[in-house]
Amino acid sequence: MNNHAHHFLSRLDRTSAAETEFALALYRDPELLRSIIELSRPDPSCERVAISLGDDDDGPVVIVTRDARFVTCLERGMQTYDAARVSRADLEHCGATVVRLREAMHRARETCRDQAASRTAFSSLYAAGDRLRREDIEVILGLQPLMLPHLVDSYSVHLRRVEATLRELCRRTRFRGDEHPRLRALWLGTWAAAHYMTLIASDSLALSYRYVGDPWPIGDLFTNIAAEGVRLGIVPSVLRGAWSAARMAPLCIDGLEGLARDEEMSVLRIGAVWALAATGIRHPNLTERVSQCLEALAATPSQYVSALAPVALQAMRERLDDGPAWERRAIATMRSGIFYDAIPGRWDAFDDDAVAVWHGTLELGIHDEHATALLALLVPWFATREASALCQPETVVRRVQERWSVHTTESLLQHYRALWLPPTPSSAVPTPGRNDPCTCGSGRKFKRCCG
Repeated sequence: MNNHAHHFLSRLDRTSAAETEFALALYRDPELLRSIIELSRPDPSCERVAISLGDDDDGPVVIVTRDARFVTCLERGMQTYDAARVSRADLEHCGATVVRLREAMHRARETCRDQAASRTAFSSLYAAGDRLRREDIEVILGLQPLMLPHLVDSYSVHLRRVEATLRELCRRTRFRGDEHPRLRALWLGTWAAAHYMTLIASDSLALSYRYVGDPWPIGDLFTNIAAEGVRLGIVPSVLRGAWSAARMAPLCIDGLEGLARDEEMSVLRIGAVWALAATGIRHPNLTERVSQCLEALAATPSQYVSALAPVALQAMRERLDDGPAWERRAIATMRSGIFYDAIPGRWDAFDDDAVAVWHGTLELGIHDEHATALLALLVPWFATREASALCQPETVVRRVQERWSVHTTESLLQHYRALWLPPTPSSAVPTPGRNDPCTCGSGRKFKRCCG
């Protein structure tokens, strides 16, 4: 026992029996105390920290170092001098947070023991696309507290690769047979990026703890996720970006409002508008603030936002006001076949959530005439649900989810091209001669490539 600890223990008679037991509980768990100090973020200029044992700032307190070594105990009314203060309320809140995080980490380690299931789940994240099963995403969600740094870093790297490939290929309309594996990989990569969005946001507790005090605020991360959902150009990524940002809205609401008002951000503002609508549904304490922001956006001259903001605002208000009645109307619209070629009886065997999740995989482009109407149903539907609800159970995947084809990626590139490339006059691209180099850049003659 060091001298500081001995001094602390000898001064415990300055506290009541309940306060003594509380102080000893902290003393026996230095790892917990270090985590509490890290989460509560007391004044960094102070070398020591005063932990309040009572319900007010008058004491008693225990004095500890920042690495959780106990120094002394002060009775009510004694001066703490240069020690930073942590109130009893902050102590209990941060302590409860650490305990919940410990429980989540324990569950994650238990999940890790089934190595085969873990490998299968992570493999499907990259190989399943829109057919990712709910059973697999639940395994990955169980590992999220352990895998969070990997998920955040991998998401950023993966997204940059996908966007680079989209930019490279979106100018082309014809592809050779030996390029089909690359087209499939691009489509799978786009879906993996969308899945990453929901995985990162699924455990706000782990995020808040892992990145506390980080120079890159969590709010910036999720504001960017809302924008990046639009950057990929399809409804599923916009839906998942909005869901993720709304889940973390208490940390990124300022960023979302700033993005939505920034006229230089062009169509990326769409992501912020839908994220705000989901925020107003998921966080009742922010509903009025979101309403005011969307009302202001409706009056802006922007062609992208002034028409969209009233739609998002109406969807949010109807969902909040009507509840179950709104859900019945929404699912009836989705079952009607308005967003796809209706097949009689297609959904008779499936519940409402299965119908909604399937619509959440429809790869409509943001420019599509149905995109806004579909998001007005999907964003409110999923706003308050957990991450696993965005994926289908295996039984549904096997029966209704279509397989990938080359046309799938060609449509994806078409959506991206329509969103980010200016239209090119047809006269600007003359048809090459049969023996000229192919315009796709393959180096082969046109007649032996795309001709």
